[in-house]
Order: sequence, then structure tokens, then C-alpha cells
Amino acid sequence: MKHAMVNGRPCKNCGAALNGRYCANCGQGADVRVASMSELISDLLGDLWSFDSRLWRSMLPLLIRPGQLTIDYLEGRRARYVPPFRMYVVLSLAFFVVASLVGRGAVMVVDGGEKQVAGRLAEDLQQNPDASIALPFVIGTDSVAPESGACSDLAINLPAFLDTPDRRQRLLDSCNAVVADSGDSFQRALADNVPMMMLLFIPLMAFVMKVIYFRTGRKYVEHLLFLLHFHAFFFLLALAVTLLSATVSLVPALNEPVDFVTSMAYGVYLPVYLFVAMRCVYGQEIVATGGKYVLLVVGYGMMMLISFLVMLAYTAYNL
Repeated sequence: MKHAMVNGRPCKNCGAALNGRYCANCGQGADVRVASMSELISDLLGDLWSFDSRLWRSMLPLLIRPGQLTIDYLEGRRARYVPPFRMYVVLSLAFFVVASLVGRGAVMVVDGGEKQVAGRLAEDLQQNPDASIALPFVIGTDSVAPESGACSDLAINLPAFLDTPDRRQRLLDSCNAVVADSGDSFQRALADNVPMMMLLFIPLMAFVMKVIYFRTGRKYVEHLLFLLHFHAFFFLLALAVTLLSATVSLVPALNEPVDFVTSMAYGVYLPVYLFVAMRCVYGQEIVATGGKYVLLVVGYGMMMLISFLVMLAYTAYNL
């Protein structure tokens, strides 16, 4: 039956003559009959195992061999690894999903005069009043009418070409929405926009690296690949640290060791990893790499600040 199917019969997909198990023209398999349940399960497990093997072959060098995946990709050794963009998407999504499940995120405080509402952490603040919590966004008493809970006399300063009645009203509506639910909807919308911000931020940083390495003749895409691999490593590291930190609630005795590991991961391993990756991929001496490292860190901070402010404004405007 198999030989009858593959010798000379037309492909069900494109009509080309078959000469083997797969069509030489479109790649579809010659066997297009309805598979049995056991064959479906076998194919499913086989695909999962194949993807996992590529994934795990990619994770180890990504974690402990800075720049190696970028070098292998540029030199043509690609089939053994997960493609850079897919790896970045998988790891970043995994991190954001896990962080949303085990983390509490940032807090928005709306100051209504005599009392403050701290969003989802109000109960935590009552139980632990000495807790240190970051407050990235505050609406002061001069912008909120305590008796009504709505925004009044909100200072809106827009450039002349953006200053229209419709935009002012939209910003006022956003302010009222923030006050109405103590900033919870704004917090959720802000968190939802972070992945989009990162997808825009990485290509911008590739331009920064293009400027820093303008004498090397490297193409823009090469810098983009380097940054995709580095940020995939960052999310892999952050995912591991987040899962490790989640165990503290189960085993309080691990609090201090986990805090030490977290500080070492972010404060030591991450910056050292970036420096080593830059030196390996771009092949420059320590002094030259060190100078470009400083420029990259400065550019990284500036572009991250600009991207965050744009995301903050976009989120508030579209709330």
C-alpha cells in the first residue's frame, strides 16, 4: 500500500507526481489518510519531544555560555536551537505568566485627602504597616476632590499640536477611571502593555548598538539577534529567580539564601553575562568592550526610561 501511494501518484495538495514519502514540490506527506487515535497520540508526543529537545539544547548554552547562541546562529549552526525570536517570545511569555501568578506587581496609590487606597495591597498594608512598597504613580490632593472621588482641576500640559478638547476630556476620563477603582485597572493595563513595550524597545536598542559598533561593519540584524538572545537570557534568569522566590512562602527558612541568590543573579551575573557576551560576539579587547559596555548601559537606561514614559502615557490615554 505504501509503495502504491508514493510511486507516480499525484500529490493531494499540489498535484505533482509523488516519488517518496513526501512531495518534492510542496513537502506534504504522501500518506494523507485519516490517522488512528494511536497514531495521533504518537505524532503529538513525538512533536513535543522534538520541540523540547531543541528547547533544552538551547537553554543550557543560553544560561551559561554568553553569546554562544548568537555566534552559532551567525555561523550557520541553527537547526539544533530554537530560533531567536521564538525563544524570546516563549521565555518572555512564560515569565510574564508566572510573574502574574506569583507576584503582586507595582502599586498605584491614589491620595484622596484623609485616606489612601493602595489598590490590591490594602489588606497587606493593614497587616504589615512597615512594609516598603514602591509607588510609581501618585495623584495628589490638589488633583482629586475627596468629597466626590473624581478628578477636578487636573493640570493637563500638552504640546500645542496635541492640545485639543477631545484629548483633554479623554485624559480627564482616564483620571476618573483611575480614582474610581483605586488604580487597579490602570495597573492591569500597564502590566498588559509591558510585553508590547519590550517588542518595541529591543529594535530601538539595536539601533543604539549599531551606533556604538558603527566601525565594525556589523549589520543591524546582527545587533538585533544579539539583543534577542540577551533578553531571552534575561527572561530565563528572571523566570528562575521568580520561581525560586515563590518557594520562600512555602519554606520561610530559605528567605535569606533566596535574597542572596537574587541579588547575585541581578547584581553580578546579569551585568557580567552582558559584558562577556559582547566580547565573545564582537571580538574586541577588554578595554574597547568596556567602553562600549558603558555606552550601552547608558543608552539602555535612557531608552528604557523613554519607552516606559511613552507606555505610561499610552496606557493612561487609552484606559
